[in-house]
Amino acid sequence: MNTVLYLIRHGRTRAVDEHIYCGWTDLPLSERGIAEIRELAAEGIYPAGTDIYFTSGMKRCNETLQLIFGEQDYTSVPDIMEMNFGDFELHAYEELKKDPDYCAWLDDFEVGEVKCRGGESNNEFYERSGRGFMSILTRITDLGREDVKAAVVCHGGSIGGFMRRFVDSTLGFYDAIPSPGRGYRVELELGEEAFRVKGYEKI
Repeated sequence: MNTVLYLIRHGRTRAVDEHIYCGWTDLPLSERGIAEIRELAAEGIYPAGTDIYFTSGMKRCNETLQLIFGEQDYTSVPDIMEMNFGDFELHAYEELKKDPDYCAWLDDFEVGEVKCRGGESNNEFYERSGRGFMSILTRITDLGREDVKAAVVCHGGSIGGFMRRFVDSTLGFYDAIPSPGRGYRVELELGEEAFRVKGYEKI
């Protein structure tokens, strides 16, 4: 099965503008975020004729999907929600930099075993979101069609983790995370139990 998977990060929220951690807090798009998504849509960067739609179920993702594609039926996949930052949620680096638990999490960032206080570790997040993306690919396979275009509107961390783990391991952590409203077009060949990446490009 030939599949084109469009991975799109939700539009801007106040958390992006304020440079604060926002994972499981259900923020809507900001006015600036809405305007930017409309501008990008007008530029024609998003696909037309998409067959199936997915979001994480968060407001900012559902709103982004509606702005891009109009009223569409979609499937919510909570496992592709952003990382649970626990007690660090809605706080900025400057507020947290003297917190020993926060420093321990930052120092362990690449290893990924230390949890955000009250939240997840990086490895737990990657495992959960990876499981969510695999469930999406299973749903696409279950359509039983030869060619499918699928749109997934979710979060920067979730997209970046998928790209590094399953698509291109040479991508740096921050390089893999798209800007708000941007993302990737990934070409896949799906089988019953596995998939092969044929290529990708940024959108």
